[in-house]
Amino acid sequence: MAVVDLERTANANDHEELSLLFNRVQTAINLFPSNANFYTLAGRYHILLGQKKQTGFAPTRTAQFFAKAIELEPTAFQHKAWQTDYLYQQYGWSKDIDIKLNRALEAGKYEKLSQQKLLPIALENWQKLSNTNQLNTHKMLDNMFSTYIHFFRQALQVAAKFCAIDILVTHAINPQQTNEIKVKKGKQRNCP
Repeated sequence: MAVVDLERTANANDHEELSLLFNRVQTAINLFPSNANFYTLAGRYHILLGQKKQTGFAPTRTAQFFAKAIELEPTAFQHKAWQTDYLYQQYGWSKDIDIKLNRALEAGKYEKLSQQKLLPIALENWQKLSNTNQLNTHKMLDNMFSTYIHFFRQALQVAAKFCAIDILVTHAINPQQTNEIKVKKGKQRNCP
């Protein structure tokens, strides 16, 4: 829970706490080198250290933490979602990101973390996505629209940010969702 709180609120004054927590995770990795979750946690702390411009931060090291987590637990969606999001934030869109997005969507398209991390990448790059990734994103959206109103609104907010509201229209399952999509589209600015 400490990393979640820091991801939301960390500031430049938290560098000592970040370093301490990162070192604790490093110790945990040394004690339990086959625990994939520790590697993903180390990657998340490393991202925060990088955002705070800490010495010793290297983007390739962060990527290695996520890669090791996937190597240890290849079917776990969370490691793939974190890795794909991190690499996209660092390097932008590429064919490699399309491949990693495909693997992450296959593993966890119905999971909340995947929806938060992967939907923005998919909608921002919709025209560049492989057909498989577009299909998996549609499946993700079907799930988001039919689960909780919060997930539908999250999808609507992300789509509005990336001028992709039209993609949502076919996913509406009731008149309320259809109306909210229509209203949001009417309020949208600066979209082609």
